[in-house]
Amino acid sequence: MIVADRWCLPLDRVAYPPQPTGTKGQSLERVDVFPGIREHVWALSRSPGGASPGVISYGAIVEPPQGRMVTAEPNPFDPYSGENMVVTVPDADVGGRVVLGIYDTNGGRVADMGSTTAFPAVFVWDGYGVDGRIAPAGLYILACEFYSETDGVRRVEKVVIGCARRKR
Repeated sequence: MIVADRWCLPLDRVAYPPQPTGTKGQSLERVDVFPGIREHVWALSRSPGGASPGVISYGAIVEPPQGRMVTAEPNPFDPYSGENMVVTVPDADVGGRVVLGIYDTNGGRVADMGSTTAFPAVFVWDGYGVDGRIAPAGLYILACEFYSETDGVRRVEKVVIGCARRKR
């Protein structure tokens, strides 16, 4: 899919990745999580009316988070219904880098969420693990490792997250 301006000049593009079962007809939307501050992410639209041009993204956050807390919303989340968890990292030390990973309660790596040096940072987890399957319902640890270019790991923030299947 290509997003173009009024002169048909391409502004952005995204390839439709494989989607979970049960999401047929659900569109992707460009979520400007922090409008005007940094890059956006693409995610399945959670809007009851579907994504629509000219309407603020359903998952947008109007104000960037303050302080040094990593947040995960919604928590718990239901990837079985196509729900995504949005992780925000408000800041890091100057010249820092952050790497996010999801671990099971035994310390096994479940998913890699990526890394960045641009803050505030936003990551989206669809619930799929490195094995290509949805993570089983349960508790997981989101580890956010903050690195310094000179000193290595500075600190690790951990958030307990829940992955659940809601009854319909």
